[in-house]
Amino acid sequence: MDYLVIAATALEIGPFLDILRQEQNSTARVDVLITGVGLTSATYSLGRQLATKRPDYIIQAGIAGSFDPGLPPGSVAVVEKELIADQGVLEAGSWKTTMDMGFTDANALPYTDGWLLNPDLSLNVNRLPVVNAVTVNQVSTNAALISAWKRKFRPALESMEGAALHFVAISEKIPFLQLRAVSNLAGERDKKNWDIKNAVLNLNKELLFLLPQLKAR
Repeated sequence: MDYLVIAATALEIGPFLDILRQEQNSTARVDVLITGVGLTSATYSLGRQLATKRPDYIIQAGIAGSFDPGLPPGSVAVVEKELIADQGVLEAGSWKTTMDMGFTDANALPYTDGWLLNPDLSLNVNRLPVVNAVTVNQVSTNAALISAWKRKFRPALESMEGAALHFVAISEKIPFLQLRAVSNLAGERDKKNWDIKNAVLNLNKELLFLLPQLKAR
C-alpha cells in the first residue's frame, strides 16, 4: 500500500521526518506532504497531490486546541467527525451553519448529518481517544463563539486543516486517519500556558508507532 502523511508544517512532524529519512529504503511507500497552514491551503495542496499520485491511505498529523479539560496539552487523539465550525453566523447567541440556513444539504456527499465522518478507524491501533473536532480559520479566543460552538457541536478539538482532509478523502473514497495532539486549551490567549513542545513530541511518538503497522499492511 502507498501511504501519504500530511501536516500543515514540517515542525509538527519533524521527528517523524528524521526517522523516515533514515529508514527511507524500508518505508519507500510513505510519501509526505506539507500542506501549509489553513483550510484553503490544505485543500488545494491535498487536491493537487492526489492529481499527481493517488495513495491508498492518508494520515494527517498536527497540533490542535482543546475544548475538553479531559484532553489537556500533550494529549493525543484520533478525530472521527469533523466540520467547518465558522462557516455560518452567530445570531442571538446561537450558531447557525449554512446547512441550518438551507444553503447546503446536510447529507450531500461528503457529509453525513452535517458532519464529515471517518467510517474506518481501524488504523487507530494504539486505541487513542476518538473525538469530534472542528476546523476554524482562527485560533479561537472569542468567548461568545467558543460557547456557541461548544453548545452546537460539542467538539473536543479544533484545528485549521482537519476538515480539508475529511472533505477530500471522503469525496475521493480514500481511507484516512487524523491524528491530533493538544498544544493549548481553546480560548487560552497566554502562550506561556501552551505546550507545543510536548504536543509535537507526543504526536510524533504516535506517528512513529504507526510506521511498523504501515509496513505490515
